[in-house]
Parts: sequence; structure tokens; C-alpha cells
Amino acid sequence: MLEIKRLFYIFAFFTFYFMSKDCNAQKINLFDSNNKRTGTWKKYHSNKKIRYTGQFKDGKEFGVFKFYDITTSRKPIIIKTFYENSDSLFVQFYRLNGNLKTEGVLNERKRVGLWKYFYKNGAVMSQENYKNGLRAWRTVRVLFEW
Repeated sequence: MLEIKRLFYIFAFFTFYFMSKDCNAQKINLFDSNNKRTGTWKKYHSNKKIRYTGQFKDGKEFGVFKFYDITTSRKPIIIKTFYENSDSLFVQFYRLNGNLKTEGVLNERKRVGLWKYFYKNGAVMSQENYKNGLRAWRTVRVLFEW
């Protein structure tokens, strides 16, 4: 009798464990009833490395998207932060080692406002200001190492 009771508890435990895992598993790469992307999306390069991860709402990107190089999925090479109810996004480009290379704002795929460019050591190399996708001014900082 004790063995049957023990088997029942083990069976019940595993049943609830796997049911809760299925219920709590996050579904990815879904479409809504209007056939628009929704929720978390994750795509892969042909070599099975992560290409990008991000969120969609009503078929439009929102929140943070991370893009990865085809050689590694350890550190993103591009991070895009989408602003809600806006065509603008903040974008950061990284070197493969994870150091920041460039950052700025895009609006309708055009550079706007202040863009910064960085040396490999993280110091600001130059800054540019863009208006309607055209560079308005630029400052360059020369870094000397003795």
C-alpha cells in the first residue's frame, strides 16, 4: 500500500511540474489575429546563433531589440531602443568585444540629433549633430597616448 501511495505522489508531482512548465512557457514568434507580429520574437542565423531578440506589439517593434553577429551570440553588436508611439529609436553599435562604438537617434531611418563615436578604449572620438538626416556640425577629439 505504501508503494502505491508513493508512486501516486511521484506521478502527481511530475504531472503538475510538466503542466506548469507548459502553462508558464513563453511563446515566441507569434502572430495576432490580424497576422501582425506580437510578443517576444527571436530569430537565428543559418549557423543557429541568435540573430536578434525583441518585442512586437501590433506588428511594430517596441522596447529593446538586440542584434548579434553571425559568429557569436554572447554580446549584441546593435541595441535598438524603440520609443512607443514614435518613429524615433535610440541605437547603439558595439564592437565584437562588447565596447561601444557609436550611438545616436534615428527617425524614419535618418540620423537626428547628437551622434557620438568612441575609441576602442571608450573615450569619445567625435560628435556629430544631424538635422533631417544631414550632418550640421562635427567635433573631433584627438586622443594621444604617450
